Amino acid sequence: MTGSELLQILDRATAHPSRAAFAVFVLIAVWRAATAPAPPAPPAAPEAMRRAVYDAIVDQERGLRERAEHNFPGDAWSQDDDFHAMEMQLARRLAAQRAMSLGDALRGVDDGLRDPAQARPNTEPKNSVPPCRPRPVY
Repeated sequence: MTGSELLQILDRATAHPSRAAFAVFVLIAVWRAATAPAPPAPPAAPEAMRRAVYDAIVDQERGLRERAEHNFPGDAWSQDDDFHAMEMQLARRLAAQRAMSLGDALRGVDDGLRDPAQARPNTEPKNSVPPCRPRPVY
């Protein structure tokens, strides 16, 4: 870039002071956002707290699945997808209530599904997924 080109750019920028002020404001905002430190991660949740999240989700699984069946009658894949969306909302809410990370809450669910020792009477958490069969008409 030559000196005359730079002067032309500066002349255009100073011809509209409000645009120049806005550009400076945006540059400062972008700089601050790019250099801001990440928030501290919450401490790792104890096993009992993760187990409590698993228990809470298993307690509500039947109702969530029934609601998903009502929302998507006859479409097993969409029912399962809807259930997991509701399960994620519940996991987010439980994690926030217990001041734990979402990852720890989901770890509790995962550990509970994989560990037969955590199985509870009268509950059958489903740990499989039906195949996706695209609908012919959307």
